[in-house]
Amino acid sequence: MGQLKGKTGNPNGRPKGAVNKTTKTVREFLTNTMIENYKTLLSDLKALTPKERWGIIIDLLPYITPKIDNTAENQTDNEMIFKILDDNNIV
Repeated sequence: MGQLKGKTGNPNGRPKGAVNKTTKTVREFLTNTMIENYKTLLSDLKALTPKERWGIIIDLLPYITPKIDNTAENQTDNEMIFKILDDNNIV
């Protein structure tokens, strides 16, 4: 006979920090792909204009750094970073 409605085989749920098996597999695949194609990726990035290159790097940052709440203070920090990059003709 099946389990009662609302009852699970793991009443405590997934432990904090436990990663979904599919997510883990996809992350491992992407990590291995990046490692195996490291030189090609660097070459491709170097072929881009600085603005394109930094755009890609900025787009990828959320996937490799912790997310930060978008507060007014953080907005000011972001504006300062882009001003520094712009002043140095990087963007």
